[in-house]
Amino acid sequence: MAKKYYLIIAIFVGVCSCLDYCYSYTNIGTGVARGGVRHTLVSTSTNVLVVFQRNGSQDNKCFRVSLDGGKTWSSATNTHNSYNQDITPVVDKTGVVPGGAVDDIYLIYQEDRIPSVISDICFRKLTKSGNTWTVGSRISVESTGTSKGAPDICIDSTGRIWVEYTYIDTAGANIPFIKVKYSDDDGNTWSASTNISNGTGAGMSYSYLSNSGMVLWNGKPAAFWTCAMGGPVRWAYYDGAAWQAEQQILAGPNQNYGPCNVNVTSNNYIHLMYSPAQGGSSNTGMGNARHIYKDNLVNNTWSSYTSIGGAANDLYGNLTNNGTDLWYYWAQYAASNSYSVVYKKCTLSAGPVYTWDAGI
Repeated sequence: MAKKYYLIIAIFVGVCSCLDYCYSYTNIGTGVARGGVRHTLVSTSTNVLVVFQRNGSQDNKCFRVSLDGGKTWSSATNTHNSYNQDITPVVDKTGVVPGGAVDDIYLIYQEDRIPSVISDICFRKLTKSGNTWTVGSRISVESTGTSKGAPDICIDSTGRIWVEYTYIDTAGANIPFIKVKYSDDDGNTWSASTNISNGTGAGMSYSYLSNSGMVLWNGKPAAFWTCAMGGPVRWAYYDGAAWQAEQQILAGPNQNYGPCNVNVTSNNYIHLMYSPAQGGSSNTGMGNARHIYKDNLVNNTWSSYTSIGGAANDLYGNLTNNGTDLWYYWAQYAASNSYSVVYKKCTLSAGPVYTWDAGI
């Protein structure tokens, strides 16, 4: 059976997730115009689709389920209330997490009630139950500090759950850091935090990569982040015993590399999409996207870049892959409040060599 890929389009927002095949559009549900949620769409081991979105009010977050490839969707099941849009799910497709089961879903999110009040980085487990999921209790992962956000989550090959997030303590040094924690008991308790960044670089350090700030590389977590408004792009990886020192991929200042995307293909090559100078008046413009990659060796050697295209007013690039080939989608500016969804494909050949389509 041929693989199908799905494209999620959020009105007033842009392109959120994958991918290459769409027979028609389906209205999944009604939300509000402000922002979106990260990593909106996930699939299970049996190709059931689960989408995370707002549910009418911008504070209510929910999920809906499709059993027929996105043609129809269930009613909404609320997960939590929070003003902030940052919510990232990960599916345990093999049941590797101790205490969990196949296709349980784990959520990490930033909980705050109003824009000026930032609360905890929180976790919830969604336990598979028939063709839906039962929402578990709220568990606080990080409650200290003044400002926290942009969380991400992954499950490594041992079943350990990892989270990454941005952390600032304005009562202390008032320096932004990237921190990680892990859980070995199904998310019920969490380790002490580990600071994997040094807090230097222009602007705010954010783990806000457009589709993921944390990925699995050689079966272990690797974290990526940007120092916004002119700073560098950096990363760090876990070697099975400890987090290694952060390394710089793209230098700053005076270049704005967001929004970035990171993916890992089945050969354990890491792929990073970035823009050398962000366009648009709101600093969300995609600009001329570039692709770089590195192999599965433990080093910081990256390829030279390939320009993909895009313009200052284009929005919300998103990178995905099918294990070997890559697709990059974005919202191409046509006129005020008018965008077209476009993509390019990158094909893997022996070498390996990655070759992007010449045109859209």
